[in-house]
This record gives sequence, structure tokens and C-alpha cells, in this order.
Amino acid sequence: MEVESSRGTELKWDISSLPVDRDMSLHFAGIDMNMRNEKSIKVPSGIHIIIITLKDMIPAKAELLQNYPNPFNPDTWIPYHLPEVGMVVISIYDVNGRIVRKLDLGNKEAGIYASRDKAAYWDGRNDSGERVSSGVYFYQIQSGRFSKVMKLVVVE
Repeated sequence: MEVESSRGTELKWDISSLPVDRDMSLHFAGIDMNMRNEKSIKVPSGIHIIIITLKDMIPAKAELLQNYPNPFNPDTWIPYHLPEVGMVVISIYDVNGRIVRKLDLGNKEAGIYASRDKAAYWDGRNDSGERVSSGVYFYQIQSGRFSKVMKLVVVE
């Protein structure tokens, strides 16, 4: 980039349409800047190299989020966040604590698994392939030392 103005110029951006699981950073003159946190940068006169990087966002802590939709019929997505690489298992339980379905998601990279194409998917069926009945169920995530349980509702 070449800036010919003796006063330099200000670069501004709007990344409001960037998906929540992605991040953008700008590297310029030894400065690394998160473009979500900053909305502009002053560039002095001269020839400059500006590098913009798009990458997956790494969350600060592990989280299990509310399934969507809830209540649901016939299927649902279960979003979660991982701050580090780990094996991920999501177990679905009935109100009596019996396991209904185990979703072994395998080894996952650190990241945000919140969009429909990344979140865990449950088709509303038990381990035998039969549709579960309407009611309250609980889902638990386990990854490394992180474990959390939340409630979901199935309606017919």
C-alpha cells in the first residue's frame, strides 16, 4: 500500500458481518491488532505492507450452550466452545438418568462450534435408532476435564 498524503491516512473497517467463530487481525509496522477490538488505524505517508489474517477464533474457556431449537422436533444442534484440542463426547440422558444416546465427536481442534454446520447434531433418536418420546432430556459434554450438563425438550 502506498500513502501519498503528507498527513497520512486513516484506514477504517466494519467487520460486523464476520461470523462469530472467525476473527480478523491486522499486522502493520510491528503492530498486531485484533480488528474486532479496533475499528481503524492511522497510516503515515510512504510505502507500507499491511497483512490482514482471517482465522478461527479460539475461546478463552470451554462452554456448553443451549441447543437450538429448544424445544425441538425432530432434530437439534448442540453448540459448544473448546479452548484447546480435545476428545469430545456428548451424552443424552432421560429424566431418570439413563443414557439415551452417546455422540462421540472425536478429537476436535480448539474453536467455537456454534454454527449449524459445526455444532454437534442430534437426530432425536436413541442408540437403537428409534425416535425418543416427547419430554425433558439432559445433555452432557465431556472434553478433557471439562464437563457440563444442560436441559433440552423434545416435542411431538
